[in-house]
Amino acid sequence: MILDSIVRVSHFFLCPKISEYLFYWHLRQDGCIDFKIKLSGELSTNLLSEGEEKPTHGVMVAPGVNAQIHQHMFCARLDMAVDSHLNTVSEIDVYSEPLGDSNPFGNCFSAKETILENEGGAKRIYDANKARCWKISNAEGKVNGQTGKPVAYKLFPFTHGAAQPTLLTDPSSAVSKKGEFATKNVFVTKHDDKERYPSGEYTVQGSGTNGIPDWTAANRNIQGEDIVLWHAFGVTHVPRPEDFPVMP
Repeated sequence: MILDSIVRVSHFFLCPKISEYLFYWHLRQDGCIDFKIKLSGELSTNLLSEGEEKPTHGVMVAPGVNAQIHQHMFCARLDMAVDSHLNTVSEIDVYSEPLGDSNPFGNCFSAKETILENEGGAKRIYDANKARCWKISNAEGKVNGQTGKPVAYKLFPFTHGAAQPTLLTDPSSAVSKKGEFATKNVFVTKHDDKERYPSGEYTVQGSGTNGIPDWTAANRNIQGEDIVLWHAFGVTHVPRPEDFPVMP
């Protein structure tokens, strides 16, 4: 199987900070690819205001010093080509079967696979209770000799060792308008070389246009097409004294 994938990672930070990120790629012998981002750099802090004893939106990391609660949000552009440029993305959920003839002892689990057919229906959020993952399959009839199913790669999103929330700012805020890509964990779009930055070309000065919200508004077909999978993920960071002044 050939996985011809181009990965670009865009960063969207919700609090001023001197950010230093450590990027790690692990190419496993079984064909798995792990990508990890570690946070480093200096925390964003402010002095308490006059008469303020405890911060309401942060943590005291030193006498009189507040470190704001914030989020680090990323988006990986996965230009997929699993054994060809025609691929299909499906969502897989695991569920426990109800008691019955096929499950008399109540110990059976099953996996439900749902094909994502268009861009509008491919705006998805991770669900840890369903062990949710996404599968990118070949759409040209190339099958796995063991399973008889199309050859594929799966995306398993594990952030910071556990599921993390999507963007927490109010939808009416400027942050949410510019960072709408961070309100979901997965988007799928039809391939277009001009569509590269999920929050637009100029995140800070821009309005959030010419990004994922505009591209997916076309609601193009993505089943059996040359597609790009966008994986948005991040960390909600409640600082601790050990993070100050430079995060370990």
